[in-house]
Amino acid sequence: MLGAGLFALLLALPAFAGTLEELNESLGVLNRFHEDRAAGRIDLASDGDPDRLLGQVAILDAGLARLDLAPADVALVRAVRAETLATIAFMQQRRGQAVELANVRRALADIDDLFATGFHAIYPDAGFRAGELAFSLLHDDRRARRYFRDCAERGHGACMNVAAVGSQVGARGFRRDLDRAIYWHRRVVETGTRFGCAGGFSARSLAWIAALHRQGDAAGRDWAAWLDQAVRLYASAAEARPGVDCGTATLHLTGHLLALARHEADGRWLRGAERLLDGQEGRLVTALRLFQERTTWEAALAASDREPEEAQHCGVYFLLGTWSRLQGRADRAAQVEERLANLQSESCRLTALLVEGVAMPPG
Repeated sequence: MLGAGLFALLLALPAFAGTLEELNESLGVLNRFHEDRAAGRIDLASDGDPDRLLGQVAILDAGLARLDLAPADVALVRAVRAETLATIAFMQQRRGQAVELANVRRALADIDDLFATGFHAIYPDAGFRAGELAFSLLHDDRRARRYFRDCAERGHGACMNVAAVGSQVGARGFRRDLDRAIYWHRRVVETGTRFGCAGGFSARSLAWIAALHRQGDAAGRDWAAWLDQAVRLYASAAEARPGVDCGTATLHLTGHLLALARHEADGRWLRGAERLLDGQEGRLVTALRLFQERTTWEAALAASDREPEEAQHCGVYFLLGTWSRLQGRADRAAQVEERLANLQSESCRLTALLVEGVAMPPG
């Protein structure tokens, strides 16, 4: 909330008391909103109210215009306003509404001001948020890359992950460069579970690079060693946050695919997936049965098409597409890639690039 200096203004500037009280109340409302969103208590696709949030932003605007605030308080107001404007823009995007690009530019202007004045630490996710806005809503790859790169250099986990995956597949303004991808993935792994599942995800990505791109030496260790580390990091993340599943079953199924690619399949990773999925049904069980030759490709694809959520489609298509390419079945891979191309989320587009990058066996 606001500092003591602002409350002193309430006594010193009675003419502006209403604005100051409104400003403080609006900051409280918006802070609680963002806390609820971060905790998963708000679904922006259905629960958020853009008009209400814009009303709070208007009060912040009035406070900045009418009050003689200390620099730190100005920075706080700008940070909350930027995050709120970004939230409104992404809310509109999720709902299929026209995004008010003026709000996007205002949010970026606030974030740029925080960096220019040295107050960006008050908004730890500022660089990542700016990169998301520039890339997803303004479609300005160069500007997005600058935000993500600078943020990654400061050690932000999500930005390092963007730099790693972007360099791995050539996305989000980054050119494809496996050496840079390895560098960034290794830096994310070094953060352990500080950023939740990110460390384990990057260990899995290093296993992928080592196995499929024959970059084991550059990655620093064998693909299986990286995958083992991913298993440990996923387990640690789950212990730190009960109820969180980073995707351990998917990790084991991916391990089976990498073992196939290296002609080292001994059933270890499939047995792990079978243990984790025992008694369950759904997309991952479908993939497991296909890999175990207990169902047909056609049945597996049909079952995957019935998954209700786009993210679920994306995950199982990743497994089926990779499996098809490793089997040398260009026709089946093309079916999966066509489905991925029709999905709208950024994560699915990145998944499509990963699948397309898997080399078919000669002949």
